[in-house]
Amino acid sequence: MLAAVALSNVRIVTAQAPDGAYYVRPDTPIRPPGDWFIIPPDTDIGIPIIGPPHRGDELLDEVIVEVNVILPLFDPPDFRPALCPRTKPPNEDQYTWLFADGWCNLEDPPPSTYTWSWPDAPTWGSFSDGWCDYWSYTVGLQKTAQVTYEVQDVGVDFGTSGFIRVFDAELTFEGMSTDEQSTIEDNPGAFVAKSGPRKGLTLSLYPQDPDDVMPYNFLDGQPHNPPAPYTVSLSAGTGVQIYSEPTGGTPLTDLEWGWKWNVGQGKFIEQKPPTQLYVQPVGAGSGDLNFSLQFNIPTECTQWYAQAMPRADDHVKLTVVDVNLTATDLDGQVYEEDEDNPGAFVHYNVDNDNNSYNEYGAPKHPGGDFLETGMVGSENDLKSLTMSLNPALQCGSVVLARSNGNARVWKNAIKGQGNEILVGNLTKTWDLSDAQQRNDFNNLKSSLYVEGYGGGTCVLGLFYEMPSGHTVAMDSVLYKFIAADCGDQPRTDNGQRAGFENNLPGLVRCEWSCIEGPTQDYNCIAWSIGVSTRWIGAVGPPEFGTEFIDRDHGDPAPNGTLEPADVDKFYADYGFTRVFTIGEADVIYYSGFHAAKKKSCACGAGKWVMFESKCGDLDLIEHVRDQINGGLYGNAVRFYKKN
Repeated sequence: MLAAVALSNVRIVTAQAPDGAYYVRPDTPIRPPGDWFIIPPDTDIGIPIIGPPHRGDELLDEVIVEVNVILPLFDPPDFRPALCPRTKPPNEDQYTWLFADGWCNLEDPPPSTYTWSWPDAPTWGSFSDGWCDYWSYTVGLQKTAQVTYEVQDVGVDFGTSGFIRVFDAELTFEGMSTDEQSTIEDNPGAFVAKSGPRKGLTLSLYPQDPDDVMPYNFLDGQPHNPPAPYTVSLSAGTGVQIYSEPTGGTPLTDLEWGWKWNVGQGKFIEQKPPTQLYVQPVGAGSGDLNFSLQFNIPTECTQWYAQAMPRADDHVKLTVVDVNLTATDLDGQVYEEDEDNPGAFVHYNVDNDNNSYNEYGAPKHPGGDFLETGMVGSENDLKSLTMSLNPALQCGSVVLARSNGNARVWKNAIKGQGNEILVGNLTKTWDLSDAQQRNDFNNLKSSLYVEGYGGGTCVLGLFYEMPSGHTVAMDSVLYKFIAADCGDQPRTDNGQRAGFENNLPGLVRCEWSCIEGPTQDYNCIAWSIGVSTRWIGAVGPPEFGTEFIDRDHGDPAPNGTLEPADVDKFYADYGFTRVFTIGEADVIYYSGFHAAKKKSCACGAGKWVMFESKCGDLDLIEHVRDQINGGLYGNAVRFYKKN
């Protein structure tokens, strides 16, 4: 489009006060990229001039200058487009002029030539074609036409005809529409999870080929390394790497495109900017993805532009979010790679640490701690949990959630009313835009404790949600709540628990239970071979029993002494073979004449190997394999496997 619009109130800016800008009033309507910008009437224009041209002491009246105009696109009301002498008309058959009001008698004007005239002509050099003296200035190495003009004194009012080129650079981040970006790309911006999948980044330029804005043949015959005609650049911001592929490949280290001076070849080489890149988040942080298209004024043209180079920018504030749950369990801190498989193993809180009323929960869980919501003195079965959110944010929400009621989360290791985080609720949300809730989260994030409220599993998850409610990042821990729960927990009001713990100090609360009450019908040796109807002694009468290892199974013959060979012969007679590692054992024989039998149950959820021991004429208990070592029964000395 070629447009001619009369202007008034035009001013010429001299070298004493150059501003190098083409100012358009804030209420000037802005047309979108793709259209030519029409300058409305009554628009103030500042044209930078480097001083009055003269020849000796004589001021010149006329200047022929090759120049064009470009306006970067800014948002009102701070719309400050710039005058740039380096751009070209939109089509080769169009001329672009600035001319003195009321005259311009070019019959066949050359492309891209402006003719200006003013009363106080600045000082520049001149040349003569033999007909007339001229002041001439050339952009790049293009030739200015040598044409004779009539000189008229026209005062300071100028008119214009021609075009203003609108150019733009636009970033579109995957998951954001163009409309959304116009309102949220700065605040709150885009959010991605650390180590999450790559996100697409679309780079759009108008014009698509920035060469369309360049003067014709600008690079022809350049004798040295001038500024690159245009530069397209991307800065990656914090915590991200840029790739050219959606998967694989290596991160890009050169994020600048356009014309680049090749020293070896002595010329510019153009590298077209890409239209699609991919962002890989690698570290928590917040920063900007900046995208810009800049046209660089040659050194010889800098007097035409006293301010910054014409430039179009777009950016997206990008926050790489890292949320993390750090769990501890029965073995200490749970490694990141173990959080989902096998998970964190925590007691199903069935013991009675504070010796509370035994009838509450009896007979299965007499005085069980999991039944209480008040503080439990001496409680030691809750395990710490730490939440973290990086970077520190003041928007969006953090959500802690449990998948079911098997887990309860407290802010005190001994529980207590007022310390509930996830007790009667499945989720807890902190709104980070609220200062009080944000402080609550920061104060609590390192002071959480997880209780096994039910046997089985539960997933605890930590989520960061954008203000829109979209989940950006999450971490989770699979909890497995385990206890020796095939039998009844020992009572604390009749000395039962204390008696066992005193004689077998390796027993751990929650990890043993009473399968059957006291009886003299059978003992540990009998139970180890699956017999519950007789008592099997060591040597013979006067010992109590109806069967004796030495007397009935002595090897090579009974001799009144219990020897290892007798024990081997006894178990062989009942279909067992001696093995030499505890991991192979179905029966463990102890130095204090005791035997324990392997139990097939799910109490340990794969973490524990459970055994059963008949404790003299007292209870039959279940226990973790190695927890009766070193007590009344001595140490494990022989292992047997069922044939």
